[in-house]
Amino acid sequence: MKTKMKSILLVVVSFVFAVCLGVAGSLGFNKTAINALANSETTLKMEYGAQVRLVENDPGLRFTASISTTEYEAVKAAGGTFGMFILPNAYRTSVGEINDANAFGADALYCWDGAVAGKTQIIHCSTDNLTQTDGETTYFACALTNIKPTNYDLQFFAAVYYEVNGQRTWAELDEDNVRSVSYVAQKVLGYETLGTYTPSETGKAALVEYVTQFVEVTGYVEKEVTNVDEGGNSTTTIVSVPNGEMTLNVADADAFPTISIKGTVIDYEADGNTVYLTGITAGRHVATVEFDDGMAWEIPFVYADHVLRTSDDVVAWGGTTFPTVGEFPSAGYTVVANDIKYEGTSWFSGQSGTLGATTFDGYGHKLTGFNVNPWGLLGSCASDVVIQDLAMVDVKAATFSALVATFSGTMNNVFVSGTSGGYGLFAMDVANANISNCVVIDKGTSQYSMGRLWWPQTTNASNNVVVTSGYAINDLDAGCEAFGTADVIGEGNV
Repeated sequence: MKTKMKSILLVVVSFVFAVCLGVAGSLGFNKTAINALANSETTLKMEYGAQVRLVENDPGLRFTASISTTEYEAVKAAGGTFGMFILPNAYRTSVGEINDANAFGADALYCWDGAVAGKTQIIHCSTDNLTQTDGETTYFACALTNIKPTNYDLQFFAAVYYEVNGQRTWAELDEDNVRSVSYVAQKVLGYETLGTYTPSETGKAALVEYVTQFVEVTGYVEKEVTNVDEGGNSTTTIVSVPNGEMTLNVADADAFPTISIKGTVIDYEADGNTVYLTGITAGRHVATVEFDDGMAWEIPFVYADHVLRTSDDVVAWGGTTFPTVGEFPSAGYTVVANDIKYEGTSWFSGQSGTLGATTFDGYGHKLTGFNVNPWGLLGSCASDVVIQDLAMVDVKAATFSALVATFSGTMNNVFVSGTSGGYGLFAMDVANANISNCVVIDKGTSQYSMGRLWWPQTTNASNNVVVTSGYAINDLDAGCEAFGTADVIGEGNV
Protein backbone atom coordinates (compact mmCIF):
# COMPACT_ATOMS: atom_id res chain seq x y z
CA MET A 1 0.00 0.00 0.00
CA LYS A 2 1.46 3.34 -1.00
CA THR A 3 0.86 5.97 1.66
CA LYS A 4 1.07 9.69 0.92
CA MET A 5 3.11 11.89 3.21
CA LYS A 6 0.78 14.21 5.05
CA SER A 7 1.46 15.57 8.47
CA ILE A 8 -1.13 17.64 10.20
CA LEU A 9 -3.52 14.89 11.22
CA LEU A 10 -0.94 12.50 12.61
CA VAL A 11 -1.27 14.19 15.97
CA VAL A 12 -0.55 12.59 19.33
CA VAL A 13 -3.23 12.16 21.98
CA SER A 14 -2.62 11.43 25.63
CA PHE A 15 -6.06 10.60 26.95
CA VAL A 16 -7.54 7.15 27.50
CA PHE A 17 -10.70 5.67 26.05
CA ALA A 18 -13.11 3.16 27.54
CA VAL A 19 -12.19 -0.48 27.01
CA CYS A 20 -14.22 -2.54 24.56
CA LEU A 21 -13.83 -6.29 23.94
CA GLY A 22 -10.75 -6.38 26.11
CA VAL A 23 -8.53 -4.48 23.66
CA ALA A 24 -10.45 -1.49 22.44
CA GLY A 25 -12.21 1.60 23.58
CA SER A 26 -14.60 4.11 22.11
CA LEU A 27 -14.68 7.86 21.96
CA GLY A 28 -16.74 10.17 19.85
CA PHE A 29 -16.31 13.57 18.31
CA ASN A 30 -18.56 15.26 15.88
CA LYS A 31 -18.64 17.08 12.58
CA THR A 32 -21.57 17.99 10.38
CA ALA A 33 -22.72 16.05 7.36
CA ILE A 34 -25.46 15.62 4.80
CA ASN A 35 -29.20 15.27 4.90
CA ALA A 36 -29.37 11.51 4.39
CA LEU A 37 -33.09 11.62 5.07
CA ALA A 38 -33.48 13.22 1.66
CA ASN A 39 -31.19 10.57 0.14
CA SER A 40 -28.66 13.21 -0.84
CA GLU A 41 -24.95 12.51 -1.03
CA THR A 42 -23.57 12.19 2.49
CA THR A 43 -20.78 14.33 3.92
CA LEU A 44 -19.82 11.54 6.30
CA LYS A 45 -16.16 10.61 5.86
CA MET A 46 -13.09 9.26 7.64
CA GLU A 47 -10.47 11.90 8.36
CA TYR A 48 -6.97 11.24 7.00
CA GLY A 49 -4.52 9.44 9.26
CA ALA A 50 -4.71 8.34 12.86
CA GLN A 51 -3.46 9.31 16.29
CA VAL A 52 -1.43 7.36 18.82
CA ARG A 53 -1.67 7.47 22.58
CA LEU A 54 1.49 8.48 24.42
CA VAL A 55 1.32 6.25 27.47
CA GLU A 56 4.16 3.75 27.88
CA ASN A 57 3.12 0.10 27.76
CA ASP A 58 -0.50 1.02 26.96
CA PRO A 59 -0.74 2.38 23.42
CA GLY A 60 -3.91 3.37 21.64
CA LEU A 61 -4.69 3.99 17.98
CA ARG A 62 -7.49 6.47 17.29
CA PHE A 63 -9.37 7.05 14.03
CA THR A 64 -11.52 10.16 13.52
CA ALA A 65 -14.59 10.69 11.31
CA SER A 66 -16.42 13.87 10.35
CA ILE A 67 -19.80 14.95 9.09
CA SER A 68 -21.38 18.34 8.40
CA THR A 69 -23.18 19.63 11.46
CA THR A 70 -26.31 20.13 9.35
CA GLU A 71 -26.42 16.46 8.39
CA TYR A 72 -25.47 15.36 11.90
CA GLU A 73 -28.35 17.31 13.45
CA ALA A 74 -30.77 15.94 10.86
CA VAL A 75 -29.72 12.36 11.63
CA LYS A 76 -30.06 12.95 15.38
CA ALA A 77 -33.43 14.66 14.99
CA ALA A 78 -34.66 11.54 13.17
CA GLY A 79 -33.51 9.32 16.02
CA GLY A 80 -30.45 8.11 14.13
CA THR A 81 -27.27 6.67 15.63
CA PHE A 82 -23.59 6.70 14.62
CA GLY A 83 -21.05 3.91 14.80
CA MET A 84 -17.52 3.01 13.71
CA PHE A 85 -15.79 -0.32 13.13
CA ILE A 86 -12.05 -0.95 13.54
CA LEU A 87 -10.48 -4.16 12.28
CA PRO A 88 -7.09 -5.46 11.13
CA ASN A 89 -6.76 -4.48 7.50
CA ALA A 90 -5.83 -8.05 6.57
CA TYR A 91 -9.35 -9.16 7.54
CA ARG A 92 -10.76 -7.30 4.56
CA THR A 93 -9.19 -9.81 2.17
CA SER A 94 -9.08 -12.89 4.40
CA VAL A 95 -12.63 -12.58 5.83
CA GLY A 96 -14.56 -9.95 3.87
CA GLU A 97 -15.01 -6.22 3.29
CA ILE A 98 -16.60 -4.23 6.10
CA ASN A 99 -20.12 -3.36 4.92
CA ASP A 100 -23.80 -3.87 5.74
CA ALA A 101 -23.94 -7.49 4.68
CA ASN A 102 -20.79 -8.55 6.51
CA ALA A 103 -21.30 -6.55 9.72
CA PHE A 104 -25.03 -6.94 10.39
CA GLY A 105 -27.58 -9.71 10.28
CA ALA A 106 -27.62 -13.46 10.85
CA ASP A 107 -25.40 -14.13 7.82
CA ALA A 108 -22.78 -11.52 8.75
CA LEU A 109 -19.14 -12.63 8.63
CA TYR A 110 -18.18 -10.37 11.54
CA CYS A 111 -19.45 -10.12 15.11
CA TRP A 112 -19.02 -7.43 17.76
CA ASP A 113 -20.20 -6.66 21.32
CA GLY A 114 -19.63 -10.33 22.14
CA ALA A 115 -18.13 -13.43 20.56
CA VAL A 116 -20.27 -15.50 18.19
CA ALA A 117 -19.25 -19.00 17.09
CA GLY A 118 -18.09 -19.11 13.50
CA LYS A 119 -17.75 -15.33 13.14
CA THR A 120 -14.68 -13.09 13.30
CA GLN A 121 -14.80 -10.58 16.13
CA ILE A 122 -14.04 -6.91 15.42
CA ILE A 123 -14.37 -3.62 17.30
CA HIS A 124 -17.53 -1.50 17.20
CA CYS A 125 -17.78 1.92 18.80
CA SER A 126 -20.98 3.82 19.46
CA THR A 127 -20.30 7.55 19.25
CA ASP A 128 -23.69 9.07 20.08
CA ASN A 129 -22.69 11.00 23.17
CA LEU A 130 -19.02 11.62 22.43
CA THR A 131 -18.81 14.36 19.85
CA GLN A 132 -17.00 17.61 19.23
CA THR A 133 -17.89 20.39 16.81
CA ASP A 134 -16.31 23.51 15.39
CA GLY A 135 -19.69 24.78 14.21
CA GLU A 136 -19.72 23.71 10.57
CA THR A 137 -18.39 20.21 11.17
CA THR A 138 -18.94 17.55 13.81
CA TYR A 139 -16.18 15.06 14.62
CA PHE A 140 -16.23 11.70 16.39
CA ALA A 141 -13.64 8.99 16.85
CA CYS A 142 -12.96 5.46 17.99
CA ALA A 143 -9.75 4.10 19.48
CA LEU A 144 -8.13 0.76 20.16
CA THR A 145 -6.31 0.65 23.48
CA ASN A 146 -4.10 -1.89 25.24
CA ILE A 147 -2.57 -3.00 21.95
CA LYS A 148 -0.10 -5.81 22.55
CA PRO A 149 3.55 -5.20 21.59
CA THR A 150 3.32 -8.01 19.05
CA ASN A 151 0.70 -5.90 17.22
CA TYR A 152 2.54 -2.56 17.11
CA ASP A 153 3.19 -3.16 13.40
CA LEU A 154 -0.26 -4.59 12.67
CA GLN A 155 -2.21 -2.40 10.24
CA PHE A 156 -5.76 -1.42 11.17
CA PHE A 157 -8.61 0.06 9.16
CA ALA A 158 -11.68 2.03 10.25
CA ALA A 159 -15.12 2.47 8.67
CA VAL A 160 -17.94 4.78 9.85
CA TYR A 161 -21.72 4.78 9.29
CA TYR A 162 -24.96 6.14 10.67
CA GLU A 163 -28.32 4.42 10.91
CA VAL A 164 -31.81 5.95 10.57
CA ASN A 165 -34.95 3.79 10.73
CA GLY A 166 -32.95 0.63 10.10
CA GLN A 167 -31.19 2.00 7.03
CA ARG A 168 -27.42 2.57 7.24
CA THR A 169 -25.42 5.17 5.35
CA TRP A 170 -21.68 4.45 5.10
CA ALA A 171 -18.81 6.81 4.42
CA GLU A 172 -16.78 5.93 1.36
CA LEU A 173 -14.04 3.47 2.30
CA ASP A 174 -10.66 5.21 2.18
CA GLU A 175 -7.87 2.87 1.11
CA ASP A 176 -5.30 5.48 2.14
CA ASN A 177 -6.37 5.34 5.78
CA VAL A 178 -4.61 2.16 6.95
CA ARG A 179 -2.43 2.75 10.00
CA SER A 180 -0.37 0.93 12.64
CA VAL A 181 0.88 2.18 16.00
CA SER A 182 4.46 1.94 14.74
CA TYR A 183 3.67 3.94 11.59
CA VAL A 184 2.08 6.84 13.45
CA ALA A 185 4.78 6.87 16.15
CA GLN A 186 7.48 7.07 13.47
CA LYS A 187 5.75 10.00 11.77
CA VAL A 188 5.39 11.85 15.09
CA LEU A 189 9.11 11.37 15.74
CA GLY A 190 9.65 12.88 12.29
CA TYR A 191 7.61 15.95 13.22
CA GLU A 192 9.81 16.32 16.29
CA THR A 193 12.79 16.45 13.93
CA LEU A 194 11.09 19.17 11.89
CA GLY A 195 10.37 21.14 15.06
CA THR A 196 6.59 20.99 14.71
CA TYR A 197 6.06 18.78 17.75
CA THR A 198 7.95 18.26 21.02
CA PRO A 199 6.80 15.27 23.09
CA SER A 200 7.32 15.03 26.83
CA GLU A 201 10.00 12.65 28.12
CA THR A 202 7.29 10.07 28.90
CA GLY A 203 5.77 10.58 25.48
CA LYS A 204 9.12 10.25 23.74
CA ALA A 205 9.82 7.01 25.62
CA ALA A 206 6.45 5.66 24.48
CA LEU A 207 7.12 6.61 20.86
CA VAL A 208 10.50 4.88 20.90
CA GLU A 209 8.92 1.79 22.46
CA TYR A 210 6.27 1.66 19.73
CA VAL A 211 8.78 1.89 16.87
CA THR A 212 11.26 -0.64 18.31
CA GLN A 213 11.22 -3.84 16.28
CA PHE A 214 12.35 -7.39 17.00
CA VAL A 215 13.27 -9.50 13.99
CA GLU A 216 14.10 -13.19 14.06
CA VAL A 217 17.03 -14.66 12.15
CA THR A 218 15.72 -17.39 9.87
CA GLY A 219 19.01 -19.25 9.53
CA TYR A 220 22.77 -19.05 9.18
CA VAL A 221 25.29 -19.79 6.47
CA GLU A 222 29.04 -20.21 6.75
CA LYS A 223 31.17 -17.46 5.25
CA GLU A 224 34.93 -17.24 4.74
CA VAL A 225 36.44 -14.09 6.21
CA THR A 226 40.04 -12.98 5.72
CA ASN A 227 41.69 -10.55 8.14
CA VAL A 228 45.06 -8.89 7.50
CA ASP A 229 47.12 -7.68 10.46
CA GLU A 230 49.49 -4.69 10.57
CA GLY A 231 52.37 -6.86 9.40
CA GLY A 232 50.49 -7.92 6.30
CA ASN A 233 49.83 -11.41 7.53
CA SER A 234 46.42 -12.74 6.57
CA THR A 235 44.25 -15.12 8.53
CA THR A 236 41.20 -16.80 7.06
CA THR A 237 38.40 -18.02 9.29
CA ILE A 238 34.97 -19.48 8.75
CA VAL A 239 32.17 -17.59 10.50
CA SER A 240 28.42 -18.02 10.62
CA VAL A 241 26.39 -15.08 9.32
CA PRO A 242 22.60 -14.57 9.10
CA ASN A 243 21.19 -16.07 5.94
CA GLY A 244 19.10 -13.88 3.68
CA GLU A 245 17.33 -10.58 4.14
CA MET A 246 15.45 -9.16 7.11
CA THR A 247 12.41 -6.89 7.06
CA LEU A 248 11.92 -3.59 8.85
CA ASN A 249 8.70 -1.58 8.93
CA VAL A 250 9.41 2.02 7.91
CA ALA A 251 6.67 4.62 7.49
CA ASP A 252 6.56 5.86 3.86
CA ALA A 253 9.41 3.62 2.77
CA ASP A 254 8.18 3.92 -0.81
CA ALA A 255 9.18 7.60 -0.68
CA PHE A 256 12.80 6.28 -0.71
CA PRO A 257 14.38 7.61 2.49
CA THR A 258 18.07 7.19 3.25
CA ILE A 259 18.55 4.40 5.79
CA SER A 260 21.82 4.14 7.68
CA ILE A 261 23.17 2.02 10.54
CA LYS A 262 26.15 3.31 12.55
CA GLY A 263 26.71 5.98 9.92
CA THR A 264 26.84 3.54 7.01
CA VAL A 265 24.15 3.91 4.35
CA ILE A 266 22.32 0.62 3.80
CA ASP A 267 21.02 -0.55 0.44
CA TYR A 268 17.47 -1.82 0.59
CA GLU A 269 14.41 -2.71 -1.41
CA ALA A 270 11.07 -1.15 -0.45
CA ASP A 271 7.56 -2.52 -0.75
CA GLY A 272 5.00 -0.12 0.69
CA ASN A 273 6.03 0.40 4.30
CA THR A 274 8.42 -2.55 4.39
CA VAL A 275 12.14 -2.46 3.60
CA TYR A 276 14.33 -5.49 3.05
CA LEU A 277 17.89 -5.29 4.40
CA THR A 278 20.80 -7.68 3.96
CA GLY A 279 24.14 -8.08 5.70
CA ILE A 280 22.82 -7.26 9.20
CA THR A 281 24.50 -9.09 12.08
CA ALA A 282 22.63 -10.49 15.07
CA GLY A 283 22.31 -8.09 18.00
CA ARG A 284 21.07 -4.58 18.80
CA HIS A 285 20.95 -1.96 16.05
CA VAL A 286 19.48 1.48 15.34
CA ALA A 287 18.33 2.37 11.82
CA THR A 288 18.35 6.10 11.07
CA VAL A 289 15.67 7.03 8.52
CA GLU A 290 16.04 10.40 6.74
CA PHE A 291 13.87 12.07 4.08
CA ASP A 292 14.73 14.89 1.69
CA ASP A 293 12.42 17.33 3.46
CA GLY A 294 14.39 16.99 6.71
CA MET A 295 12.04 14.57 8.43
CA ALA A 296 13.98 11.88 10.26
CA TRP A 297 13.65 9.35 13.04
CA GLU A 298 15.43 6.37 14.49
CA ILE A 299 14.15 2.80 14.63
CA PRO A 300 15.82 0.66 17.30
CA PHE A 301 15.71 -3.00 16.37
CA VAL A 302 17.13 -6.31 17.55
CA TYR A 303 18.04 -9.00 15.05
CA ALA A 304 18.04 -12.20 17.10
CA ASP A 305 18.16 -15.96 16.77
CA HIS A 306 15.29 -16.26 19.24
CA VAL A 307 12.64 -13.61 19.98
CA LEU A 308 10.66 -14.37 23.16
CA ARG A 309 7.28 -12.60 23.30
CA THR A 310 5.09 -14.96 25.35
CA SER A 311 5.49 -17.61 28.02
CA ASP A 312 4.81 -20.16 25.27
CA ASP A 313 7.90 -18.82 23.48
CA VAL A 314 9.94 -19.37 26.63
CA VAL A 315 8.57 -22.89 26.91
CA ALA A 316 9.33 -23.60 23.25
CA TRP A 317 12.83 -22.13 23.54
CA GLY A 318 13.64 -23.85 26.81
CA GLY A 319 11.06 -25.88 28.65
CA THR A 320 12.70 -28.88 30.28
CA THR A 321 15.60 -29.17 27.84
CA PHE A 322 17.51 -26.00 27.14
CA PRO A 323 19.89 -25.52 24.20
CA THR A 324 23.42 -26.78 24.73
CA VAL A 325 26.73 -25.85 23.18
CA GLY A 326 26.61 -26.49 19.45
CA GLU A 327 22.88 -25.87 19.15
CA PHE A 328 23.44 -22.13 19.16
CA PRO A 329 25.17 -20.53 16.18
CA SER A 330 28.38 -18.66 16.95
CA ALA A 331 26.44 -15.40 16.89
CA GLY A 332 23.65 -16.79 19.05
CA TYR A 333 21.37 -14.07 20.41
CA THR A 334 18.11 -14.36 22.38
CA VAL A 335 16.00 -11.30 23.19
CA VAL A 336 12.93 -10.77 25.38
CA ALA A 337 10.68 -8.51 23.28
CA ASN A 338 8.20 -7.51 26.01
CA ASP A 339 7.23 -8.23 29.60
CA ILE A 340 6.21 -11.89 29.98
CA LYS A 341 4.06 -13.26 32.80
CA TYR A 342 3.92 -16.99 33.40
CA GLU A 343 0.62 -18.10 34.90
CA GLY A 344 1.08 -21.84 34.64
CA THR A 345 2.12 -24.29 37.36
CA SER A 346 4.76 -26.30 35.49
CA TRP A 347 8.37 -26.14 36.61
CA PHE A 348 11.16 -25.14 34.27
CA SER A 349 14.36 -27.18 34.44
CA GLY A 350 17.43 -25.63 32.86
CA GLN A 351 20.13 -27.56 31.02
CA SER A 352 22.59 -29.24 33.38
CA GLY A 353 25.17 -29.10 30.59
CA THR A 354 26.99 -25.90 29.68
CA LEU A 355 25.37 -23.15 27.65
CA GLY A 356 27.92 -21.23 25.61
CA ALA A 357 28.43 -18.61 22.90
CA THR A 358 25.19 -16.72 23.35
CA THR A 359 23.69 -13.47 24.61
CA PHE A 360 20.47 -13.44 26.61
CA ASP A 361 19.18 -9.87 26.24
CA GLY A 362 16.23 -8.90 28.43
CA TYR A 363 16.06 -5.52 26.66
CA GLY A 364 14.75 -3.96 29.87
CA HIS A 365 11.82 -6.38 30.17
CA LYS A 366 10.78 -8.67 32.99
CA LEU A 367 9.87 -12.33 33.33
CA THR A 368 7.29 -12.74 36.09
CA GLY A 369 6.09 -15.79 38.01
CA PHE A 370 8.35 -18.51 36.60
CA ASN A 371 8.91 -21.70 38.62
CA VAL A 372 12.43 -23.06 38.14
CA ASN A 373 13.85 -26.41 39.25
CA PRO A 374 16.62 -27.34 39.53
CA TRP A 375 19.23 -25.75 37.25
CA GLY A 376 18.07 -22.20 36.67
CA LEU A 377 16.28 -20.76 33.65
CA LEU A 378 19.52 -20.60 31.66
CA GLY A 379 21.29 -23.58 33.19
CA SER A 380 25.08 -23.59 33.41
CA CYS A 381 26.74 -20.76 31.54
CA ALA A 382 30.26 -20.66 30.11
CA SER A 383 32.57 -17.64 29.89
CA ASP A 384 31.23 -16.57 26.49
CA VAL A 385 27.65 -16.13 27.78
CA VAL A 386 26.32 -12.58 28.24
CA ILE A 387 23.18 -11.84 30.27
CA GLN A 388 21.97 -8.23 30.28
CA ASP A 389 19.08 -5.88 31.04
CA LEU A 390 16.79 -8.52 32.48
CA ALA A 391 14.43 -8.74 35.45
CA MET A 392 13.02 -11.94 36.94
CA VAL A 393 10.23 -11.05 39.37
CA ASP A 394 8.28 -13.22 41.83
CA VAL A 395 10.24 -16.25 40.72
CA LYS A 396 10.35 -19.57 42.60
CA ALA A 397 13.49 -21.66 42.76
CA ALA A 398 12.82 -25.09 44.23
CA THR A 399 16.31 -26.50 44.59
CA PHE A 400 19.34 -24.70 43.19
CA SER A 401 18.68 -21.35 41.50
CA ALA A 402 16.29 -19.28 39.39
CA LEU A 403 18.51 -17.70 36.78
CA VAL A 404 21.69 -19.72 36.28
CA ALA A 405 23.17 -22.84 37.85
CA THR A 406 26.85 -22.01 37.37
CA PHE A 407 28.15 -18.83 35.82
CA SER A 408 31.51 -17.65 34.54
CA GLY A 409 30.40 -15.16 31.88
CA THR A 410 29.39 -11.49 31.88
CA MET A 411 26.26 -10.16 33.55
CA ASN A 412 25.07 -6.56 33.71
CA ASN A 413 21.90 -4.81 34.87
CA VAL A 414 20.05 -7.90 36.11
CA PHE A 415 17.41 -7.97 38.83
CA VAL A 416 16.07 -11.17 40.42
CA SER A 417 13.50 -11.37 43.22
CA GLY A 418 11.43 -14.16 44.70
CA THR A 419 11.77 -17.22 46.90
CA SER A 420 14.27 -20.06 46.90
CA GLY A 421 14.05 -23.27 48.84
CA GLY A 422 17.63 -24.29 48.23
CA TYR A 423 20.77 -22.58 47.00
CA GLY A 424 19.42 -19.12 46.22
CA LEU A 425 17.90 -17.25 43.31
CA PHE A 426 21.07 -16.32 41.51
CA ALA A 427 23.37 -19.31 41.17
CA MET A 428 24.83 -22.19 43.11
CA ASP A 429 28.30 -21.57 41.67
CA VAL A 430 29.85 -18.32 40.37
CA ALA A 431 33.51 -18.14 39.37
CA ASN A 432 35.65 -16.13 36.95
CA ALA A 433 32.67 -13.94 36.10
CA ASN A 434 32.18 -10.23 35.45
CA ILE A 435 29.06 -9.06 37.30
CA SER A 436 27.88 -5.46 37.60
CA ASN A 437 24.72 -3.46 38.40
CA CYS A 438 22.84 -6.50 39.69
CA VAL A 439 20.35 -6.95 42.52
CA VAL A 440 19.16 -10.25 44.01
CA ILE A 441 16.36 -10.21 46.60
CA ASP A 442 15.84 -13.69 47.98
CA LYS A 443 12.98 -14.27 50.43
CA GLY A 444 13.73 -17.95 50.90
CA THR A 445 14.25 -19.75 54.20
CA SER A 446 17.33 -21.82 53.38
CA GLN A 447 20.71 -21.01 54.89
CA TYR A 448 21.96 -20.63 51.31
CA SER A 449 19.26 -18.16 50.30
CA MET A 450 21.67 -15.38 49.42
CA GLY A 451 21.92 -15.41 45.69
CA ARG A 452 24.61 -18.06 46.19
CA LEU A 453 27.64 -16.07 45.05
CA TRP A 454 29.94 -19.02 45.69
CA TRP A 455 33.61 -19.71 44.95
CA PRO A 456 34.29 -16.20 43.61
CA GLN A 457 38.10 -16.23 43.73
CA THR A 458 38.53 -14.30 40.48
CA THR A 459 35.03 -12.90 40.04
CA ASN A 460 34.90 -9.18 39.31
CA ALA A 461 31.83 -7.70 41.02
CA SER A 462 31.34 -3.96 40.73
CA ASN A 463 28.87 -1.08 40.67
CA ASN A 464 26.89 -1.95 43.76
CA VAL A 465 26.02 -5.58 43.29
CA VAL A 466 23.35 -6.06 45.95
CA VAL A 467 22.44 -9.39 47.49
CA THR A 468 19.77 -9.56 50.19
CA SER A 469 18.32 -12.53 52.00
CA GLY A 470 15.41 -13.47 54.18
CA TYR A 471 17.67 -15.85 56.13
CA ALA A 472 20.64 -14.59 58.15
CA ILE A 473 23.51 -16.95 59.00
CA ASN A 474 27.25 -16.57 59.24
CA ASP A 475 28.01 -18.64 56.15
CA LEU A 476 30.42 -16.71 53.94
CA ASP A 477 30.42 -19.26 51.14
CA ALA A 478 26.73 -18.62 50.58
CA GLY A 479 26.79 -14.88 51.12
CA CYS A 480 28.00 -11.79 49.38
CA GLU A 481 30.75 -11.23 51.98
CA ALA A 482 32.79 -13.80 50.07
CA PHE A 483 33.46 -11.12 47.46
CA GLY A 484 35.96 -9.62 49.88
CA THR A 485 37.09 -6.17 48.73
CA ALA A 486 34.68 -5.89 45.79
CA ASP A 487 32.12 -3.11 45.77
CA VAL A 488 29.27 -5.16 47.20
CA ILE A 489 26.40 -4.29 49.54
CA GLY A 490 24.94 -7.11 51.57
CA GLU A 491 22.14 -7.57 54.07
CA GLY A 492 21.41 -10.41 56.48
CA ASN A 493 24.47 -12.55 55.90
CA VAL A 494 27.31 -10.05 56.46
